Amino acid sequence: MTFDAVLLNFVIIGESVRRLSEQINEENPEIPWIQIKDFRNFVVHDYFGVDAEEVWQII
Repeated sequence: MTFDAVLLNFVIIGESVRRLSEQINEENPEIPWIQIKDFRNFVVHDYFGVDAEEVWQII
């Protein structure tokens, strides 16, 4: 899998999380919903500033 494909998957996950119901978010407080959405925004809006090493650390 290429680095671009990994980033695209993060974007898709972030978009999906954003569309979840409030009930799902509340029933699963152990999942860092806000951080997932924020990382999606970072990847989308600062694509050329994304550091591959940092992404691999997150994974």
